[in-house]
Amino acid sequence: MTINVLSATAQDTPIKHLIQQRRFPFQLTKQGFAGPGWDTLKQQIKQTHFLLIGEEPHGVAQIPPFVEALSQVFQPQAFVAEISPYEARDLNQLAQKTNLPLEYQRQYPFALSFYSWTQEFELAQSLRSRHIPIIGIDQVYIGSVGRLLTMAAEQISDKQLKTDVHQLATTFLTKDRRVYGPQSQANFWLDTMARADLERLRRRVDQQKPAVGQMINEVLLTQAISNTYRDRSMHINGMSGHQTRINRMKYRLLSQLYSDTLAAGQPLPKLLFKFGTNHVGRDRSLTSNLFDVGNLMVNLADAQNQRSLHVLVVGKQGSYNAKDSFEPQQNSSPLRPEDNAYLNVFFEHTPDSWQLIDLRPLRLALTNHQLDVSSLLLERAILNYDYVVVIAEVSASNNY
Repeated sequence: MTINVLSATAQDTPIKHLIQQRRFPFQLTKQGFAGPGWDTLKQQIKQTHFLLIGEEPHGVAQIPPFVEALSQVFQPQAFVAEISPYEARDLNQLAQKTNLPLEYQRQYPFALSFYSWTQEFELAQSLRSRHIPIIGIDQVYIGSVGRLLTMAAEQISDKQLKTDVHQLATTFLTKDRRVYGPQSQANFWLDTMARADLERLRRRVDQQKPAVGQMINEVLLTQAISNTYRDRSMHINGMSGHQTRINRMKYRLLSQLYSDTLAAGQPLPKLLFKFGTNHVGRDRSLTSNLFDVGNLMVNLADAQNQRSLHVLVVGKQGSYNAKDSFEPQQNSSPLRPEDNAYLNVFFEHTPDSWQLIDLRPLRLALTNHQLDVSSLLLERAILNYDYVVVIAEVSASNNY
């Protein structure tokens, strides 16, 4: 690929010139996506083994249907989601039905994390209709602890212990329900519960059924990581809570790939990922100094002479779902170009259509010291992603 950075006009910076050279529009029509950008993306997808979508931000209604369209081209063997294995267990079962899980939502509000939103759940339904399993590798969502403890109680045979765990699950479900009320300032119950109480419960459960004890361990891990984020403290293992979370995700992914889906001597399956932008880039994370799940997949692709493709999907402006609430009007927050100011160079001259921008020429120019980038976040975005998809106008995902 030839890069002619010096050919930029006097009124154009080199980076803007490179972007204009490799910008491809496309549209969403009644028949699906169409246009030069979509054709380019389809061609690249057909050559890749791991497809990783980073969304900015979460809670945009247009992104799940776009990922669904990509999956129809890519035909993954599994979908990797930013949820825990326990949430994925419920999601795999619920998404096999054609209706929205309204009763589940009433009983366990927002316990499916992002998949408590209509568009996300419909993506899961489409994947499951094609027998594509959903793999969860994240920590337990703090809002799903009540559901997890209910699952734990169902597996306990000792009557007293079963009653105690079930009562604790009910407490969590009751206390956490306050978080979703109108104008709520309530905290999740896990943030206020004494760790010693959970540790005593874990010891009791371990003596009866280790698999259930592991569920309590997961609750303890979520609590510890949540505390580090809130207090800016270190995890008990001496690492940051964020690194502990990332390490756990990578370990879980490898464990599931090699113990559940990988037969001896066979290549790794084709995998489709949809995570926040920090998690699925090629290089160091955008906002930390950590190598995340995306970097692991680059190395796994290399190990079997395959390719990974990393696509950042960003809404330029509109609205997004930033807060789960029983009040629909609270589930939509404004999204402005300045909210992702580091990507503003891609927003310029964006018409009312979707845009695909090839970042590989920018990355080549950057690594060859032919391109100066003033923003560290922009530099990392260029190093992390192969393409950026800009959606000119977005709307918030809605709760079912």
